[in-house]
Amino acid sequence: MTLPCIADRRFRSVLLAWLLTAFGAMPVFPQSGTLLPLGVSASPTPAVRNELLVLTLGLTNLNSVYQSGVVLTNVLDPSVTLVGVATNSGVVSWTNNAGSLEFRLRDLDVGQFHVLSITGSPVRVGVLTNIARAATVDLRSNSQTNLLNSVNRQSDIAVGIAMDESEPLTGQPVVYRVSVTNRGPDRIEALVVSNSLPAGTTFLSAFGATGMAIRPTNGVLLMDAGALASGAGTRFTVAVETAVAGATTANASVLPHENDDPAPSNNSASRSLRIQQVVDGDLEVSAIDAGALDRQTGLIRQRFRLSNAGTNHVPGARIFVAGLTNTPSNLGGTNVGRAFVQIPAGVAPGGSLDFVLEYFSSDRLPLPAGRVTFDPVPVAVVEEPPTGAAVVPVSVPQWTASGPRLEFPTVPGRQYRIVYGETASLTESKSVRPLVNATGSRVQWTDLGPPYTAESASTVRSRFYRIQEVTP
Repeated sequence: MTLPCIADRRFRSVLLAWLLTAFGAMPVFPQSGTLLPLGVSASPTPAVRNELLVLTLGLTNLNSVYQSGVVLTNVLDPSVTLVGVATNSGVVSWTNNAGSLEFRLRDLDVGQFHVLSITGSPVRVGVLTNIARAATVDLRSNSQTNLLNSVNRQSDIAVGIAMDESEPLTGQPVVYRVSVTNRGPDRIEALVVSNSLPAGTTFLSAFGATGMAIRPTNGVLLMDAGALASGAGTRFTVAVETAVAGATTANASVLPHENDDPAPSNNSASRSLRIQQVVDGDLEVSAIDAGALDRQTGLIRQRFRLSNAGTNHVPGARIFVAGLTNTPSNLGGTNVGRAFVQIPAGVAPGGSLDFVLEYFSSDRLPLPAGRVTFDPVPVAVVEEPPTGAAVVPVSVPQWTASGPRLEFPTVPGRQYRIVYGETASLTESKSVRPLVNATGSRVQWTDLGPPYTAESASTVRSRFYRIQEVTP
């Protein structure tokens, strides 16, 4: 029997099946799913919530027979919103039935393949399930199940506070800046910083980087940082006026946002203020000696006298110093740009108190008389609590002509607090001002009395010391 020539290979396969059936033989097809591989890949991995997820599906005919009636089905996770399908010449038509996408594809010759992509957007964080399967007239592939992780964007948000004054006087304005930085890796679309105003202050003003004014509500500033790209940041400037003396803090932190933060420890920041109370008084400063070079420290050591010429008892004093080429080594701090030493001891009406000033002179000679000037301000000194630091062993003090000398081990570059009191338990103790900056593995420090300590060691019954390493 002569068969007509049929060019379409689809008809050849159908005819061959009919002939085999007609002559008592059944056609043998390859096992289901073995020669029709279906591959599914996703990008990015992991997927990011509310951002684009692309699923790429590839179907190949590895069978030795031409395949017709090709249908590819992909069932999206219920939390994935379909954005679009990248169709090509291989797609005849497609339908979407509640997230189940069915693609009717062109026939596949031996070795041919189809590739198409589906774009969606996950709306939740967690594990997403995507199921794909393919079938032809002859073959049916196994279901391809892909489990994908969906995560939030990640942004390391860092908050900082820079304070112009750490120990202002009452009635003075204080300016500080709150900074917020997105250290990445992802962009953040909206960010708000909350700043609690320091207790004991009154609000003056607050401005963002754009100059927009911000007003507090119940003592809290909500500062809109907006969207920040990775590596970007912004800054807010806040001004307050001190009203009540005491220790207080300025706090700032980011409000909850949609991004995940891999380092939440830097989401907040605080800076301490010790507001010193100005009191009534009439103080004067005069020189006791002309000063001399201390060959051990290389500093000029000069003694002065603080006298109370008024009728009120003065609980302490802040003495502003001017005229030095370098700031005093026993500098207590700066206030409105002026260097000061602070006396944490009272002076009775008509009484006086001696203090030492140590400063550097390039020619190793004391400065001429009158070169150094003073502006003493009577204050009720607010002390820093001498707690919260590791204790460093200290050797038995050596008594010198100037006072007891301590020696203790240090780590170069770190700071140390010296705590002193009249009992071994140091239950009622005070801190030496200023902190000791270590320049070597061991430090020697001499108790010279005010302004380092409240009174000279020779005027008290006993004195005990403790060294604390200040946490950076």
